[in-house]
Amino acid sequence: MAQGGGGGAAAPQAVGGAMAVGPNPNFEGCGKVGQIRCIFFAEFHPIKGPEIRCQAHTNPKDKVTKDIFEAISVFVIPKPQLDRTPLTVNVLDKKICGYPVMLKNEKYKRNQFMFNVCFVCYPWSRTVQYEPALIKLSKFLVDLELDSQFLYNAEENSDSLQALLTTVLYDLNRIGECSTVVMDKFSLNLKVISAKPDPPTIYDWDVPILMVDVNPGQENDLNPDEWDLTTQQLLPHMNGIYHVQKIANRAGVDSSLVKAAVQNLVYHGVITIVPIFLYSNVYCLTPVISKLRENEQLRTSFMDFIKKDPHDERIVLFKDVYRMISDFNNHTNVTDICHQYRPSENMNIDEGKLVQFLVMKKILRRVHKYPVYVSDANNVAGSLGTNNVGGVQGSASEYYQYFTGNGQTHFDEICCRTGISPRTLEEMIDNDPNVYILRQ
Repeated sequence: MAQGGGGGAAAPQAVGGAMAVGPNPNFEGCGKVGQIRCIFFAEFHPIKGPEIRCQAHTNPKDKVTKDIFEAISVFVIPKPQLDRTPLTVNVLDKKICGYPVMLKNEKYKRNQFMFNVCFVCYPWSRTVQYEPALIKLSKFLVDLELDSQFLYNAEENSDSLQALLTTVLYDLNRIGECSTVVMDKFSLNLKVISAKPDPPTIYDWDVPILMVDVNPGQENDLNPDEWDLTTQQLLPHMNGIYHVQKIANRAGVDSSLVKAAVQNLVYHGVITIVPIFLYSNVYCLTPVISKLRENEQLRTSFMDFIKKDPHDERIVLFKDVYRMISDFNNHTNVTDICHQYRPSENMNIDEGKLVQFLVMKKILRRVHKYPVYVSDANNVAGSLGTNNVGGVQGSASEYYQYFTGNGQTHFDEICCRTGISPRTLEEMIDNDPNVYILRQ
């Protein structure tokens, strides 16, 4: 359907050197959420055809005029095949969302009654969050109609319908929810829930970290007893150290169920995901490090979080910790940092918590190692097939499958899939001249 004006077209440039107006920042697909401009109830009148019986709006400019309705009536009161199908049409500077309903009964003229209650939004507005409330409102009106012909008896109930639409419009725009009673016995409860983006795919080598207090009785806590049984079984093993596969093994739960539970918790903001922590890991700083210097609240929470012994009264200066953080680079692992600064002994700092916090805040980025197999001039396979390093016999079929291609499989994934330790894997690769390690 054609879009209305103002969806994102640039404003005309001024003439004669006057200030030019830039493009409209609001356009269809920009992701912004605007308020509901109008709610109207339309029906198919047996004589007049499609018409708007009543509508609620706060600004006369947002009202759906007769001319606009005539242009879109075929979409508001569509063919019977689209009965109870969410429809959205963007036209004439308005985005109209509806849920057409057709009731068949001999008591109606033409043996059917068709209606649609529609939300009118801005043409650039994101409207998917309104669909559940719109569908629930439509089903509520169906219940009223089946009980007492609330909609079909236009003369008797038009004022009540107008009041209902006005209440819904005002409350959803003001507080995002609505609770009202119609005819002293039918209660309607609506709520607009913002749709979050889909959670990321969870892998066996991901480490979940709880972001909320799960101790009952604490303020703003989440009571584990209210969670599903799988999550309750996994909770004691989510310590910020164990990865998904290890949690599954310790809890005795299938890894696919663990991934589903973790993904659900990520979606609701209960946990976040970080890479596996090892002292052999390499991390590098990101530009977000500036926030740690400038944001006093972030700095304070960081210094409190990284304490190894909360009862140790030694005063640790942020500048000393910052100096240590600044030494993270592409060629220095955590062991090197610890040997140089001895944070546990000298500063009462838990280096594991320090890295964990900085990774969660995206101040540090894990530098992964990707092994890549490159055959020699005679296309001779490497030596992993005959190596025995650390008591582990290498197997081309077991390891080389992860080394081929463009280096898309990192150490964490290989170790989780094969059960080999990172140290043993690196020793095997060091002894094979045809395998190189890319760092990213």
